[in-house]
Amino acid sequence: MLIYRKETPYFAITLDLGRNELKILQRWKYSWAIAPGSGRWTYAETKNFHHKVDRLIWSVWGSRFELKLAQGSKIPVNYKVGPVKTYFDVQWVLDNSAHWKVTVTKIKRGAFQQSYIRWNTREISLDTEDTTKTLKYINGPVRSYQYGLTHEFGHTLGNVAYTPSGHGDEYASGSPYLADFPSIMNSGNELRQRHLDFIKQTLNSMIPGVKFDISHVR
Repeated sequence: MLIYRKETPYFAITLDLGRNELKILQRWKYSWAIAPGSGRWTYAETKNFHHKVDRLIWSVWGSRFELKLAQGSKIPVNYKVGPVKTYFDVQWVLDNSAHWKVTVTKIKRGAFQQSYIRWNTREISLDTEDTTKTLKYINGPVRSYQYGLTHEFGHTLGNVAYTPSGHGDEYASGSPYLADFPSIMNSGNELRQRHLDFIKQTLNSMIPGVKFDISHVR
């Protein structure tokens, strides 16, 4: 059998070595909040917001990482060794199977509300402007743009101070990656190998004798 699965509090992993694919699934249970003067949510608006979540996570995170079998790993029987592509998916659920409880606040266009995650309680706070690309950093001709949604999603993958990887917001004072403005965990939209550290640690605990390294990031 070449399909391996692991459920964690934060995401579910499916490693399919028959297809050389790694899929990371999160189940989100939404609550829909309203800022003063922003109007009620309609069902169509909630569906549209989740559609944007799907689209943005796919476009920014999806199929960007490739993994390879680490040197010295035991090769599973019938496994045709090759690059393993990594995919991410978010499902909207209504039951208690959710990995994350997500509050989305409807705010006026152009307004700002601080978004965040709480790792230990698996909570996400977003707003309707988090699906809009925003200018985050200017230094002369250098500019960095970012979607708040895809930055916060990066935290839910383990880019927080509480995991063994130990790195969170890279724009914070004291971060070793403070100067890496284009990074998605800093002020931009670009991925780095380190952003998959916690996923890789979890993956490498799944199959005895089998370890993977990150070989490529697009």
